[in-house]
Amino acid sequence: LALEFLGFQGEALEEGLRALKEKRKPQF
Repeated sequence: LALEFLGFQGEALEEGLRALKEKRKPQF
């Protein structure tokens, strides 16, 4: 459960950073 949660967090973080670079809102 913890590992799955961390994996999800990682994907969300990557999408957030990508969104910041592209000046758009994150899509989760």
